[in-house]
Amino acid sequence: MKITTQKYGTLIVRSKPSHAIVIVDGKNNITPVFFDLENRDLPYDIIIKKEGYIDYIQKIVIQSGEKIEINAELKKKGEQRKRYSN
Repeated sequence: MKITTQKYGTLIVRSKPSHAIVIVDGKNNITPVFFDLENRDLPYDIIIKKEGYIDYIQKIVIQSGEKIEINAELKKKGEQRKRYSN
């Protein structure tokens, strides 16, 4: 009996607004999208961008068989960020 190990994890990326550009390891796609990413020790850089919006940037490390979902809510350029007080 041969035992195989899964070498990939799944990344699902959605954005609000949709149809943003997603860049993973230099490969571009449009949201919503999913990627099968190879398990590795180094993190993947995820960049989500859309004209008129601030880039969303995140690093992830994905394990074999893992599913990671990113639901990015993009902020318009010039929009005030919420401030929280203690």
